[in-house]
Amino acid sequence: MCRRVSVDPTVVVESPGNRVVRAGSLLVQVRWDVLDHTVLEQLQRYVASVARGTKLGFAAVLEEHAGFNRPDVRWRQKELIQRCLVDFDARVAVLIAGEGVASTMLRSVARLLVRSPVVRITSSPREAADWLASHIAVAPTEVERVVAYARRR
Repeated sequence: MCRRVSVDPTVVVESPGNRVVRAGSLLVQVRWDVLDHTVLEQLQRYVASVARGTKLGFAAVLEEHAGFNRPDVRWRQKELIQRCLVDFDARVAVLIAGEGVASTMLRSVARLLVRSPVVRITSSPREAADWLASHIAVAPTEVERVVAYARRR
């Protein structure tokens, strides 16, 4: 059964280059710039407040010119994602935006490196929505709505 997301989207982490939005069981992170330790710590605090075992859909949106995180930040982000996959009943969609050569290559490399049955790499908001919606029992249009809200500048 598909339903509407139970609550309106709420911004839980905000910085000039990053935003994290929650709506019901859906969490959306958008990056326009690099991720820094401050934003990552805010995200870690938020995730720690969510009950273990909770069913979550997580969309990570990397906008076309977001840049690459420093190695130490990438490491901490990887640890956070791995912990979320253990602590929650989670499904992840990584939306790498853009159709340029760099975006296409980044998606290809990500698909080679990320080998998990609960993670999908895509360039399409609709594909990301379809992947997450069935897991959290909401309509794909609701997931798209929240992703679009999170991506607004």
